Amino acid sequence: MGATKAGKSSFINMVLKEVGSVDRLLIGNELASCTVNLRDVEVKVLRSDNAALEGRRVTLVDTPGFDGTHASDFEILKQIAEWLEKSCKQGDVLGGVLYLHDISRDQISGTARRTFELFNHLCGDACLNKAVLVTTKWGRANGRDFVAREAELKGKYWLTMIEKGASTMRLDDEDEGASALRIVDEMLRRLERPDGQAFLREVLQIQDEMVRQKKSFPQTEAAKAVRAWYEGMIEAQAEMLKYQAMAAKGDAEAAAKVRAEEEKLDKLARDVKKLRLSVGQRFLENTQRLFRS
Repeated sequence: MGATKAGKSSFINMVLKEVGSVDRLLIGNELASCTVNLRDVEVKVLRSDNAALEGRRVTLVDTPGFDGTHASDFEILKQIAEWLEKSCKQGDVLGGVLYLHDISRDQISGTARRTFELFNHLCGDACLNKAVLVTTKWGRANGRDFVAREAELKGKYWLTMIEKGASTMRLDDEDEGASALRIVDEMLRRLERPDGQAFLREVLQIQDEMVRQKKSFPQTEAAKAVRAWYEGMIEAQAEMLKYQAMAAKGDAEAAAKVRAEEEKLDKLARDVKKLRLSVGQRFLENTQRLFRS
């Protein structure tokens, strides 16, 4: 997982190449992401001292980037949630979750911070020990202090997740293929159990919510977080558009831009509507909360 252009598809291709697979994921250019729908690909585990892992297949999942141009965060989150729900119902073992972050980004934007928060909601505090926060694109430093950026991520933006068990790794730019495989190996090593013991079937928070607790997607904590962000953005943008429309009177080009922004706002409002709970869902949720208290 991660923001658009963090290198998620490239990371999977590095692993595929390193293990000798001929499969490759299509990659976008510098401006546009190519990943619109969630994609998964199987690879064989080649390196493990654990006999239980030997010969097993690992499914790597490439998710569309949040803050992309082709799909809203709501649509992307729904894809991820549905895939995780299906995987959990099939009894698949969750090996772990990689979050890729482009270290060359000059600033941690509000969108990036929201993505970190969303990742936390997806995993849940109890499962953050399965999360690896990976920084990519170290070769683009050109004199910039990426080590200081990494320290800021660890000491500020990722601190809570790290304190709850998440680990951090770098994708080494000198040998990215070997580094990518090493990151996957390190993640899978957490699955290893003494000979004869079954893997621990830990699930992410959103899987627990949708499968064990039988919540609908809008009822999950991750969906609620997206809904809250959207509602805040709609309120702020609607106020801004009101003044832009007043300023655009008599200016055809400016008026066209305002209409385009209004269409985006309408799309955002439709997504919020999909994320809202029905009357029945709200009643059920409130009833369950009363019984728990």
